[in-house]
Amino acid sequence: MWRSITFRRMDVNERSQISMQTLFRGRSKIVSNRVLYVDHTSMLGGGEIALFNLTTGLNREEFEPVVVLFETGKLWDKLVAQGIDVRLFTIKSTVKSARKDQLGIRSLLRFRDIIAVVSSIVSLSKLIREINPKIVHCNNLKSNLIGGVAGRLARKKVIWHIRDRYESDYLPMSVVKVLRILARYVPHAVVANSQSTLDTVKLPAGKPSFVIYSGIRLPAERPDRPFNSPVRVGMVGRIAPWKGQHIFLEAAAVVLKRFPDVEFVVIGAALFGEDEYTNRVKQRSNQPDLSGKVLWEGFRDDVIDAIDSLDIVVHASITAEPFGQVVVEGMAMKKPVIATAGGGVLEIIQDQQNGFLVPMNDMQAMAEAICRVLSQPETSVDMGRKARQRVIDCFTTEISVAKACEVYRALLKSQ
Repeated sequence: MWRSITFRRMDVNERSQISMQTLFRGRSKIVSNRVLYVDHTSMLGGGEIALFNLTTGLNREEFEPVVVLFETGKLWDKLVAQGIDVRLFTIKSTVKSARKDQLGIRSLLRFRDIIAVVSSIVSLSKLIREINPKIVHCNNLKSNLIGGVAGRLARKKVIWHIRDRYESDYLPMSVVKVLRILARYVPHAVVANSQSTLDTVKLPAGKPSFVIYSGIRLPAERPDRPFNSPVRVGMVGRIAPWKGQHIFLEAAAVVLKRFPDVEFVVIGAALFGEDEYTNRVKQRSNQPDLSGKVLWEGFRDDVIDAIDSLDIVVHASITAEPFGQVVVEGMAMKKPVIATAGGGVLEIIQDQQNGFLVPMNDMQAMAEAICRVLSQPETSVDMGRKARQRVIDCFTTEISVAKACEVYRALLKSQ
């Protein structure tokens, strides 16, 4: 069926430059399909970095990204700088500040103020209808709940992007049960950042579900080089109890008995109120067995340069990681990566081929792995090359964007 087209006033030469193929495309639209992304925060956590990479990596001739954020901040600024259409949707502070690790069944159902939640959902559904996307892609747990229901009310196709493990070691079990039920009925499709994460959702057979790893923009390859002097062993990322900075420091104390000249570096900051924990681990680093050997470099925007300043990258999470973005970034920089064996990390590192896996919450095993790398620095070069190739094969932004587009096309065909 040919579409009727209303022309603006154009001269003959201008009209001749418009191809008939562009003007008449049967049932397809002249403009690209609009995808609305919803995220509750503008802080640059792993999910938000993945969102930035996805939206800026899309072919805008096919998919037009619009992002709704519940606050301004670093993600907002980065998206705007890349020409992404970003809209601000404000919600009550008690809703925005509710933390996933403090949820209970009552707070999940009320978020401390059920009226504010309902009002936010209704208002967001109106905004969604105004933006009129084909698909509403919710980027994390809180936006899944609010944006997912709002997208349904607006009668749009809804995707839940699940970046949190639905297990009792990550969320209260009462919340897990509710989320698993909602995941069956609210979204039209579920996307997870690893197979490990997806398995925890316990979806029924037949529910459209996909694994899309949080790909990174592959950094320029740096030349192979020997370890620094002194050797720098470091962690990069958010400071939080489950991230295991305390395990890293205890392992450091053991390593220093054999390699007293090594420096241990913590790069990152508390993002969501973990100030008490931050103070506690900093106090530990001032004790005699670590004094002067631990550097706290704070939050850095230049993550790749931060990683490049290290000789060995350590990931120390004490609960299974949904994915493991810093692990991928370390491997991309050809660093020997030592990571705790759990969750999505098991899908990234092939033990002793392109990195090392150690048991979670085991500072002795971590110390032994660090000592092994320190005592055999020549093997780290070959391992680093294999690690980067693993990233090229599986974990780049181009791969994740292509898979996301496949999901969008499948969802649009189901209309």
